Amino acid sequence: MLKTMALLPVIMTLLVTCCWGEEGGAQGWRRFAFNGRDFQEIAQPRKISIQLKNGYLPDIVMAGEAPREDALPEGTGGVAGICYIENVGGKQKRGGHIPLAGAAIELSRGTWRMAARADARGYFVLALPPGEYELKLFGFSGRFRVEAGKNALVAVRGGRQAAD
Repeated sequence: MLKTMALLPVIMTLLVTCCWGEEGGAQGWRRFAFNGRDFQEIAQPRKISIQLKNGYLPDIVMAGEAPREDALPEGTGGVAGICYIENVGGKQKRGGHIPLAGAAIELSRGTWRMAARADARGYFVLALPPGEYELKLFGFSGRFRVEAGKNALVAVRGGRQAAD
């Protein structure tokens, strides 16, 4: 009995850590930032991030803001992403990206077609029925999967541009 009582705090700590870790903290939101090639989960706020919580529409959030808690429509999943051009070269020889503000994105699933537009920072957010989708932007074509009640991240590279 005494051994069981001694282990109880350890077991409770592991259970709480597992539950919080699965949803990304007490609030359940996970924060992702675009690094010029793909999305990485981050612990601290950045200038802009995409925040995800299963069951809720993804949100594009500026530093210091809280995400909006808009539930996904029943039977849909969320997709958030960025449209960009890879920026390579220049005097610094550093890579980077230029957001494609207002880029038109074509989505398809079988014979179903839809278009979406990126915002002024190149980001987009959609709620879609579950399934496999093809996405097209300036000759780029990629696939992603949507699952009901879950979120997906998509980075859409539109091409390359050399910097002077």
